[in-house]
Amino acid sequence: MMIRLYCLLFTSFCAAQINLESVAREIAESESAFSKMAVEQGINAAFLEYLADDCVMFNPLPVKGKDLYRDPPERKNILSWKPTRVEIAGSGDYGFSTGPWEIRKAKNDTPAAYGHFFSIWKKQQNGDWKVALDLGISYPKEKTRQESLQIRTSSTKNGTRGMNKDLVLNAEQIFAKGADRSYTEAYVQQASEQIRVYRDGHFPAEGKVKGKNLVTLDAKKYTFDPLAADIAPSGDLGYAYGVAVTPEKDSNLFVHVWRLEKEWKIAIDILKSFK
Repeated sequence: MMIRLYCLLFTSFCAAQINLESVAREIAESESAFSKMAVEQGINAAFLEYLADDCVMFNPLPVKGKDLYRDPPERKNILSWKPTRVEIAGSGDYGFSTGPWEIRKAKNDTPAAYGHFFSIWKKQQNGDWKVALDLGISYPKEKTRQESLQIRTSSTKNGTRGMNKDLVLNAEQIFAKGADRSYTEAYVQQASEQIRVYRDGHFPAEGKVKGKNLVTLDAKKYTFDPLAADIAPSGDLGYAYGVAVTPEKDSNLFVHVWRLEKEWKIAIDILKSFK
């Protein structure tokens, strides 16, 4: 009887993991369809289709994403991208996607600019996936590298922790206090071993050691002021964004994705100058 019960539990556990991976692939497929529409029907049409009504983008301060694509003239450049890293929360309705983008002046031209995008995706009530937050970085051609798709699923069961974005804000405030003393030390204390660090001019650094090398290239001191946060219904993945200011009054945008491991750790670290 015990063996039978163990087999049943093991099978159920595996099924849950397979389901989460399948759902994560839905995000990757939505991201790819989004890019395809941008190439075939234009950037404005694609963003108006795939952004959630309350999607946050940055221009450079936070704005409603759709407002950036309703009135401006149609962008003539060809923008394309593909997901290479996807992560899904335990609730199965919340995750993120990231990967390289390219811009061409015409479809068959050599790319004129390169970079990496980052998007938070949420499943809507009708079952569609929509982008809830979107931004990116740029870097020169010589910094580009090839990546294949990798998927990460949560080990947290659906609904076990409840929905409370204060969990993310608390983690962010602890980081901000530490960064007031030493940005590098705060990074070391709260970065995940699998963190990805994004800075303009550089291909994203993957892993805590490589991420630290990129962080320490910037010797400035930052004061982090979170403006908003969000969390998955399963309480295991969330993000905060805000403004990071230097003593010289240089203003920067930051986005931190927080993952609940044994404790809250930064999974994605993005810092961009307002310039």
